[in-house]
Amino acid sequence: MAGERHHQSGAAGNGLLIDPAPVAGTAAGWRNVWALPGSTAVVVAVIYTWQRVLPLILREQGASDFEIGLSFTLFTIASALPQLLGGILADRAGRKPVIVIPTALAGIIYLAIAWSRGWVLIVVLLALISALSAIQMPGFVSLTAESVPARQRGLAFAIFQLFIGLSVAVGPAVGGLLLPVAGPRWLIAATGLSFLVIYVVRQAYLVETRPRRRAEHHAAARPAAFDKKGLLALLALGSAVTCVPVLTVWGPFIPMFAADVAGLTAQQINYAFAIAPLPAVAISVWAGRLVDTWGPQRVVALGMIGHVVALALWVMVRGWWLAVLALLLAYTTYQLAVIAYDTLRASMAGDEARGRVLGALGTATGIVSGLAPTAGAALMQVFGPTAPYWLAGAACVASLALLPLLRGVSGASGPAAADPGAAGAAGAAAAREGDK
Repeated sequence: MAGERHHQSGAAGNGLLIDPAPVAGTAAGWRNVWALPGSTAVVVAVIYTWQRVLPLILREQGASDFEIGLSFTLFTIASALPQLLGGILADRAGRKPVIVIPTALAGIIYLAIAWSRGWVLIVVLLALISALSAIQMPGFVSLTAESVPARQRGLAFAIFQLFIGLSVAVGPAVGGLLLPVAGPRWLIAATGLSFLVIYVVRQAYLVETRPRRRAEHHAAARPAAFDKKGLLALLALGSAVTCVPVLTVWGPFIPMFAADVAGLTAQQINYAFAIAPLPAVAISVWAGRLVDTWGPQRVVALGMIGHVVALALWVMVRGWWLAVLALLLAYTTYQLAVIAYDTLRASMAGDEARGRVLGALGTATGIVSGLAPTAGAALMQVFGPTAPYWLAGAACVASLALLPLLRGVSGASGPAAADPGAAGAAGAAAAREGDK
């Protein structure tokens, strides 16, 4: 195939030829772009029928507020530490096995959780699922990035976030109807069954994207992302960006604040979380095109500034409608930031060792952000229920301060097509067009 004659020149100079991802831009590649987020949306929607009230479930099982914050710290750390292992496995065994196998294992564990008693056992099993998700993460990002030409990566990640946003909206809405009838245990059991079904779907429909490697001599290639300046700047930025959602839209503090301060019921909280992500879903594809046009740095900045405004509104929330408005803005602005950040880190990683680079970054940033829920809970004990949001606002400001450090780093500035792997991907695409 003509596409196989095009190699990334930077890697070749180090004695390792990297053939571009074999499905990038093909029908099989675009099938990945739709099948992976589509299958993920199903399981996320089922999880979110009960996950938004998980802090309240743990309370019912005897956990204190501090223990709930500590539990979410455990979840965050568990979703970070194994990412390096996942990246190594994704580079060696392939992206698809790293995605598919943990899906089946998670389904079995969710079924065990459904019939577990005591908050400690539930937290341990959920942490194990978080670890399986961490192993998957480098495969998720790599498979998405490698399924399309580099100039369309922002769009690919936007499609992923579009599906996730839909599922995050649908899940709590369905949960609001089913929780009073079925209770959380049956919904958790349904989560386990859905994972087992999605395991079969992913096994059947996902296509491997790992780039082919051919060594000319024993010298190893050194990916551009391992540039010291770029790596440290991206590590610091990632730590700040990933701290934000565990303190806000993904963490335990918003449901607790909504119940304790805003006076919302569990059903109202679920409905608020169902409505709030809808504008974020609506702008996802536009956001991806904006990333491809403006470059990821500018869009990260736009999202973080908007999130600070959302947090300022949230701390004044009293009543359901104001809660929905604040959450709506928080989801929409963080959606912009996360699409841009995913594109940025995938582009900087390059083709040679994308899984390992993403895994190492995920592990390091996850450890830092994993401390955020415990820090938020501790600050809340001293300064009151708004303390976690001031901490989140500080993380937003820190990300804005760090973005200028990425100027001039390969893959970080300008449209996403300027990343180190673009020449190889574009060359392969041109060669395939020439074969037709």
